[in-house]
Amino acid sequence: MKGLEEPEDFRSEEPDGPRYASRRISLGEQRSDLSFRIGEARCHGDLRSGLTHAFDGSQAAARSGGRVKVRVLLIILSMSVGEIACESGERERALEPVNEMDAGPVDTGASVDDAGAEAVVTPARAACSDRSECRVTWSSALAYPTVVDHHVSFAHTSSAGAFVYVAGGIRSANDTPVEIYPAVRRARIEDGPTLGAWETAGDLPQPLGYHALATSEDHVYVIGGISIDAHGGFLSAATWVGDFDDRGMMHWRLGASLDRPFGHATATIVRGRIVLAGGLGGEHHLPQTTVMTASLQSDGRNGAWHEVASLPLPRSHHAAIAHRDRVYLIGGMDANNEPLPDVLRSVHDDAGEVIGWEVAGHIDDPPWTHSAFVRGEWVFVIGGGQGGYNHEVFVDRVRRAHLEEDGSIGSFEDVEMPLPMARAHVHQTPSSGAFVFSVGGRRWQGDVRETISDAFIGNFATP
Repeated sequence: MKGLEEPEDFRSEEPDGPRYASRRISLGEQRSDLSFRIGEARCHGDLRSGLTHAFDGSQAAARSGGRVKVRVLLIILSMSVGEIACESGERERALEPVNEMDAGPVDTGASVDDAGAEAVVTPARAACSDRSECRVTWSSALAYPTVVDHHVSFAHTSSAGAFVYVAGGIRSANDTPVEIYPAVRRARIEDGPTLGAWETAGDLPQPLGYHALATSEDHVYVIGGISIDAHGGFLSAATWVGDFDDRGMMHWRLGASLDRPFGHATATIVRGRIVLAGGLGGEHHLPQTTVMTASLQSDGRNGAWHEVASLPLPRSHHAAIAHRDRVYLIGGMDANNEPLPDVLRSVHDDAGEVIGWEVAGHIDDPPWTHSAFVRGEWVFVIGGGQGGYNHEVFVDRVRRAHLEEDGSIGSFEDVEMPLPMARAHVHQTPSSGAFVFSVGGRRWQGDVRETISDAFIGNFATP
């Protein structure tokens, strides 16, 4: 892949107020409602700007006479460098705003093609080795009010009831981000189960996508990601601490920031620390080996971040779980966009600090941009993509593996009843009781990859 010249106007910068971003890019127009459409390419004389396939080790560029002027850190699926060119004086249009959407019918599985590659074929579901909770049935819930991917989602119960929350995210079209959201919304978990109407629950202090999420009983932590303000777009180094009031509404405080920005990392809380692992960063915004931790303070804020034992290989687009005070990293890609089959487990010293990583198991057809969660003594992996460069597909698979007594992970097996549609870029599937919730994401039909608003509820049952 041909390297791109470092642009003059892709700069490190401290905005006014608390430091929370250190790499800034030009993305497009700011909108008065704080939702920012960034898909407009502007052509002024010799300046060619546009969003292209990037952020997976590729880069988007605006060019002036063939010279790179802007490097954009945005797309996480595409794995080749391209350019949206425009003639002098011509302006590319942004997509029209997306209307509010109600729940629609469940997509039962149109074929998914990959530029000539074979369509997705869901593997046959073998009988699970232990049928306890090896079946999950899916139902459609009220759709999210707008299409969204690269968001974070979590569940929380307060005196007002149990809710599913969605924070931030983007809207994209064929891998081109056209909007970054600051919105935080929630929907009540009602009998059935079903989800009630989505309502505003306390917006993020800045629009965010590609951010990491860690949750505790009383707080949520939103770390890094891409954002945009009046000066343009940037990769953030902020840590935002979300507090819940008695009604379950959210209020945000600025915690200790990272010393450099990351996108698409994972964050997990173990032993009183947030562990931020991997993600995209560095000068060329490639998958990293970096691991940072920050202790949780008595007031809920995080302490200063510091670097600890690195991963054995660069990793991004992975999922993370916590189990028995260890962090497990599942799937993702290396710096060459090759899927990673090794499941890693953190190693800690007596004080609880991360001092290394060990292989705890393997997963065939390693997923990326999937979600993972623990239920009992099992880890579940839901959806995402699989395949390496030029062989990528989105999948509807639901897989599980047993968490063994020695800390290793058993073989992964497909669970009966896949997702209602193949989709990726849903990075969390929060659970409450016997139910798990999947909101939004991105699907791939033919040559079109589009952000969706569909919400699904998975119901675990013992046959």
